[in-house]
Amino acid sequence: MEPIITAFLAVHIVSGTGALFCGALPIFAPKRKGFHTRWGKCFAACMWGVLGSAIVLTLISRNAYFAALTTSATLGCFSGLRALRRKRPDVRQDDRATGLDWAVTIAALGVALLLAGLQVQGHVKGTPAVVWSLLAGAFVVGGYDLLRFAFPAAWPFFPRLWFYEHLVKILTSYAAVLSAFSGSIAFRFLPDPWKQLWAPIAVQILILGMILWYARQNRRRASAAAGG
Repeated sequence: MEPIITAFLAVHIVSGTGALFCGALPIFAPKRKGFHTRWGKCFAACMWGVLGSAIVLTLISRNAYFAALTTSATLGCFSGLRALRRKRPDVRQDDRATGLDWAVTIAALGVALLLAGLQVQGHVKGTPAVVWSLLAGAFVVGGYDLLRFAFPAAWPFFPRLWFYEHLVKILTSYAAVLSAFSGSIAFRFLPDPWKQLWAPIAVQILILGMILWYARQNRRRASAAAGG
């Protein structure tokens, strides 16, 4: 069993390091043609390495805290990537949620609900504030997605909604990786829970700033097009 754990741990560490760097490039680098897509695919590949190995290690160790972290990151990454395939569910039937979307989301919410029950009973080893923040993220993303799946063209749908869903969910999954890296390696000198919580807080502020910036840019383009 030990060689298996070592092998998956190595995959987890290498993939996690790759996700940190590949994920930062599409966020902060200039948006050149093909650049965002190329490094975004690199980030996605690294994330599946991280999450796949994390699932195996979680099952072996039966660590509920790792399960919460893995569930939140998996749902954010999966849903954020799937948003790129479901841009216009209001006009294209093929862009609506499939059985895979429903299955993954319901399974993730089921795991999150189970972990919430274990957390209430005191069976989860980990800082409560961090555990609850991870589970809250899974509940928010999963609950929102089920609503969108059931009513794909209802309020608050608009044609560019997929873009904001992709932005929020992918950055949320990146925050989970950054939080794990910070808590286990980079910022261990910080007190609990801040050595892990600073990352999702910072990323949420970044998300808000990016949403406001892109919304302003879209309004300017729409105004210019209308004026032209």
